Order: sequence, then structure tokens, then C-alpha cells
Amino acid sequence: MTLDANDEAGIELAWGERLYLRFNAESNKLYIYAPFAPLNDAQDGQVLADMLRLNCLEVGTRGGVISVSEPMDAFVYHLGLPVETLKPDALEQAIEKFIEERQRLAQRFRQIRQL
Repeated sequence: MTLDANDEAGIELAWGERLYLRFNAESNKLYIYAPFAPLNDAQDGQVLADMLRLNCLEVGTRGGVISVSEPMDAFVYHLGLPVETLKPDALEQAIEKFIEERQRLAQRFRQIRQL
């Protein structure tokens, strides 16, 4: 995989969704990130409270972080991986776990909206 001039790359998954990778030289981390829910559906305070609850100490996000991306107009799940410990097989496993967690968060978001 090759990062572009901004140290980023995008991956299109088989079912049409995309995830993104960004290298941060300052922290020496490779970040995996992807949107999981649109912001315009989250006007209910309960949705925002639940997202913050999941984000607390990264427990409900299994080590990742929920944030907001205005350019993507979405809630974004991201995970930072220390580059010094990252081997190709570890990256592949991290991406697989990331996809599972992102899907879990998207499902959780849909459940909250239905309440």
C-alpha cells in the first residue's frame, strides 16, 4: 500500500464502503478511520450522550475513538496503531477488527435512533 502526498490512503471494501489510513509522523501512528453514522440523523441529545458514553476511556469502542468529521458530515470511528510495533499481518488483523467494530457501532447507532 502506498500513501499519497498527504500520508493518506483509501481502501474500498467489497460491499462498497470505504475506510481510510493516515500516517501521523508526530505520534508515529497509523490511523485507520471510517464514517459510521451521518451527523444529520443525530440531532437527538440521547444519540450524542450515547456516543460520548461509548467513547469514555475507549472502553465502549474497544480502544478506538468516536469523533465528528465535518467534511464527511459523519460520526467517525478511528483507531491509532503505533508504527514501531506494526507488522503486515498485524495491520491486516487490525483492519479486520476495525471493520467489525465500525459495523458494531453503526448497528448501535441504528438501534439508538429507533428508541
